[in-house]
Amino acid sequence: PDADYHSQLPPSWWPPEDALELAMGIAELRSGGPPLRWELAVRSERGPGVVASVTWDAARSADGELLGFLVTVEDITERLLVEEAWTEARRTYELLADNSTDLVTRISSSLRLLYVSPSVLRVLGYPIGEVMGARLARFVHRDDLGALREALAALEGGADGVTTVIRIRHRDGRWLWFEIVTHALRDEAGRIIETQASARDVSARRAVEDRNRQFAEELGFVARHAGDMISAHNPDGTFRTVSDASRTLLGRSPEDLVGASAAEFLHPDDRERYEAVFARVSSGAATIESITHRVVKPDGSALWLDTSIRAMRSIEGELTACICVSRDATARRAVEREASNRAKRSELEAIEQTALRRVAMAVAHQADAPPVLEMVAEEIPRLLRVAGGLVVRFDDHGGVVLGASEAMPWTPGDRILTADGSALDLLRRGGRTARALAPLVSPDGEITVTSTVSAPVRIDDDLWGAVVAVSHQGGTVPAGAEARLERFAELVSVAVVAAENRAQLAAQALSDPLTGLANHRAFHERLREEVARAHRYGRPLSLAVIDIDHFKRLNDLHGHQAGDAVLASLGGMLSGTARASELVARVGGEEFAWLLPETDGDIAMRAVERFRAAVSRQPLWRNERITVSAGISDLIHAADADDLYRLADGALYWAKGNGRDQVCLYSPEVVDALSIEERALRLERTQTIAALRSLARAVDAKDTSTKAHSERVAELAHRLALALGWTRARADKLKDAALLHDVGKLGIPDAVLFKPGDLEPAEYESVKRHAALGAEITADALTAEQCEWIRHHHEHWDGGGYPGGVSGEGIPEGARLIAVADAWDVMTRARHYGTVKTVDEALEEIDRCSGAQFWPAAVDAMKRVIQHSAPARIG
Repeated sequence: PDADYHSQLPPSWWPPEDALELAMGIAELRSGGPPLRWELAVRSERGPGVVASVTWDAARSADGELLGFLVTVEDITERLLVEEAWTEARRTYELLADNSTDLVTRISSSLRLLYVSPSVLRVLGYPIGEVMGARLARFVHRDDLGALREALAALEGGADGVTTVIRIRHRDGRWLWFEIVTHALRDEAGRIIETQASARDVSARRAVEDRNRQFAEELGFVARHAGDMISAHNPDGTFRTVSDASRTLLGRSPEDLVGASAAEFLHPDDRERYEAVFARVSSGAATIESITHRVVKPDGSALWLDTSIRAMRSIEGELTACICVSRDATARRAVEREASNRAKRSELEAIEQTALRRVAMAVAHQADAPPVLEMVAEEIPRLLRVAGGLVVRFDDHGGVVLGASEAMPWTPGDRILTADGSALDLLRRGGRTARALAPLVSPDGEITVTSTVSAPVRIDDDLWGAVVAVSHQGGTVPAGAEARLERFAELVSVAVVAAENRAQLAAQALSDPLTGLANHRAFHERLREEVARAHRYGRPLSLAVIDIDHFKRLNDLHGHQAGDAVLASLGGMLSGTARASELVARVGGEEFAWLLPETDGDIAMRAVERFRAAVSRQPLWRNERITVSAGISDLIHAADADDLYRLADGALYWAKGNGRDQVCLYSPEVVDALSIEERALRLERTQTIAALRSLARAVDAKDTSTKAHSERVAELAHRLALALGWTRARADKLKDAALLHDVGKLGIPDAVLFKPGDLEPAEYESVKRHAALGAEITADALTAEQCEWIRHHHEHWDGGGYPGGVSGEGIPEGARLIAVADAWDVMTRARHYGTVKTVDEALEEIDRCSGAQFWPAAVDAMKRVIQHSAPARIG
């Protein structure tokens, strides 16, 4: 006990840093302490050090005398390395399993779950604690237990990596398909200690496979029974498969076609076109193409087919087949031919109607018949594609030409012979439309044998004369010309009667004889109807009254003929500008009315302004510049039809009195007693605001999700202001400003404005400039205070907003209200960059931001407005 180990205590192999601890331990052993144990890195003179387990114990005699120390040294280096490797392997396995997207499990030999990866919650909805230790069979569909047992039996038989597909129950009761891959962990004797498995949800894949199988079955059924011929072709064009419809369309069975080239059965005239289309599809120049072609049946008959050719390619892009669907095109081609013929007939009818309309307008506008008769004669060759046309009046000596087309040798007043056998002679003797190939004598005595058709003109059942079509020499007048000439003859009759009774006809008609527009009576009847309809259904309606500036001076300088020409031209321009649902009328000497249903005042203002500008640019009488003034009234300001007309008329006189050549939209300001300078300024501001509102609407309309955004924000801001005790006049000013709060977005590129993801810093800076830009744009139309409301409507109560970073009371009160209204509309309406919130969710968000982003008083006002309003009106 008193000797050291080979005269060394501690031994030389003992780590020096543990020497003190050893000395203290030996002292305890001497005093009767327990054995000492260390795990040490021991030095060795013969090689690298080892890790040893060292035990020191006291050796004592029977009477307890200390005899010495018993030192046991065990090399545990290899055991520690094995344990460390096992621990690291287990840690790596569980790390991979814990982070795997697949479901990873360890299963005991009794088929209980020893370990389940955290993905079980995401994949199957179970918390880990609910499945750990549970029997695997609890979760497997009973019909799939056999497949599971077969997989485990394969593992018992020595297999590894066994894959099976079974159904596993989700926590919500659904059965999901999983692909399970199992591996066995075995001991040295090869016995299975536990089974490790990874499971992947393949429900979606199975559903797709099931759908594909069903689709394949359905496609096969359709292909066998469809009237269309469905065929698959090899890349060289030969048939691979073909449906039974080949018996009907090609007169050949599918068995006869397989292996044959499609080109063998094509009509020779169509073969080159078909092969070119097939080549484009098979080469990849086109994915799918269609062609109409003929095939030749065994009996030699030809059949028209519509064929669609589509390329089928592998994932690598290699052509595997071309699928063709062919359909009998006989009926379609017959329909198309009929449609083509019908279109030609319609075209001829349209040409005829246009010609008749031109003549009818001439009948309405011309006080004398001769110009109309000349026009009829000119229309005949254009309509019938003949050499010329004539209008002839019969008398006791034959006939007098009253109208002749340019190519005819006659002029008005020339006599024309009604030779025996001619169409004129046959008509005069029979009283009906006649066609003849007979000599025709020109005024200079030249005789030509010509085909002519003559239609009778009757007045009060008396034969007055004829309308004549004259063919080119050697040609004929086309078939069907008789009916068309008879319609022109009717117009000639009307023109003649109109020339005699024009005053009476004009008084009774509902159209103005000079312009062809509705007259005063027709206009006021329609005005009352439209006002009643708009009131009944709550629809917008506007009326414009338009007057020619300095019209009296035009008449005085150039005569009434010039005035009439200007009126007619202006009426035509106005009629061409108006939509089909609108009414244009001449309601006075130089005054026109334009009734615009389903149109509010701002939109009507733009339409009438375009018309005014067009008139001022176009000389309607020689080089004389003509201008118009117009007044517009929106039905929202009028009680009835008379009131609507009175307000529009008042706005017209305002426009006339303030410089002419302008359009005035009625508003209460129009009737204020203002000075001329004030009126001009007020008009300019009103028009500017209207234009800016149009721009604001254009900004909103760029995206369907922001349509009418400005109107909703303006309405809500107005209600918030009233809830806070603002006067109605001041609240109206806030509404005007809010309508234009986003007009500055015109300066933001669409790519930034509609970007669905996060904005880059530079992009966000461009967005932040829109509030200040909006204030600058509206500076000439709004008051300085209103502009400040627009400038600061993105400021935050805590100073975190833009453009100025203003906070608290430094933010104009109107801007604070627009901010809340704007945020509310953004949250409760669908946007491309966010989800829609319910009213309750939006209110919670507004309340959460109170005192930070929003003025607390505005948030309280918002709550009160919601309490007293229907959610649909707030959202």
